[in-house]
Amino acid sequence: MDPTELSYDAELDRAYLRVGLPQTDVATKRVLIDDDDLPGRIAVDLDVNGRILGFELIRGSRSLPLAVLKDLR
Repeated sequence: MDPTELSYDAELDRAYLRVGLPQTDVATKRVLIDDDDLPGRIAVDLDVNGRILGFELIRGSRSLPLAVLKDLR
């Protein structure tokens, strides 16, 4: 099973790139990145050991090409 998956919620305009296995990895911390050079905010989910589990792109339609987002759920 490929642990990497990209999903998109059009109503919330949020994309999520999961890089951990959802059955075994639980996010225990979230770090927000808000920089003027970025088109939106990025949230990084970490497990109890500080390993990255996923990235949430807030205002995903500003961060990713629409051609990529249109085929996602």
